[in-house]
Amino acid sequence: MKGYNNVDEEKLFSLFIDKENQYTMPVLKGREVIATEGHRIIYVRKEVCEGQYEPTDRYNLRFLEERRRITIPLKLLQDAYNNLPKVEQEHYDEESCAECNGTGEVEWEYCTKGGEVIYKDHDCPICDGEGSFKKNLRKILEVPSYSTINVLGYVISAGSLKSLIDALIMLGKHSVELVVFKGRKKPFAQFRVDENIKIVCAKMSHYFPFDGNISFKQMKQYEIQQKDKVR
Repeated sequence: MKGYNNVDEEKLFSLFIDKENQYTMPVLKGREVIATEGHRIIYVRKEVCEGQYEPTDRYNLRFLEERRRITIPLKLLQDAYNNLPKVEQEHYDEESCAECNGTGEVEWEYCTKGGEVIYKDHDCPICDGEGSFKKNLRKILEVPSYSTINVLGYVISAGSLKSLIDALIMLGKHSVELVVFKGRKKPFAQFRVDENIKIVCAKMSHYFPFDGNISFKQMKQYEIQQKDKVR
């Protein structure tokens, strides 16, 4: 990306897309390149992007009038994420099926009683139509993406928080600005990374109780701790 040292924009956008769904690939919306999988979306000014992207008329998100911004340290986001409840989840490596070349289907031959030979595509008998095999199965304790966290009144999913954290690290940022809108409505959480990039996370306020929390009290305690370190 132009103006960002050693930042691979493809890897940055990959944090916000569903790799198995072609409709979530990065696209050009007006003067910004955007990428989203439905719950989180990143906006990057096209002037700093290296790649070429297809224009779209989708994603007409309406932004509310801004009242103020609150700077949240990256460390506080990381600590909040790491303190979320963890569950045991299965991980594995995938090996493509050589019999069907990863398609999950092979051509079957059937001969009718009348002697007619019929050819049809059916599930591969070697991989049972999966197209691949699971190898090196392992159990890992990790934060489920569906967990929720209340960030100063804006409730987002753990998956969205993880993407935000990873994006900040990739971009070399140590903090992010939470945009507070005028009025009482909080349709989504908007984070301003810098003048070129913003990240929007869908609200999850209908989930209660929350699994984690970042409060103004925690923000104040963090500020005090940082001042004590300087002394």
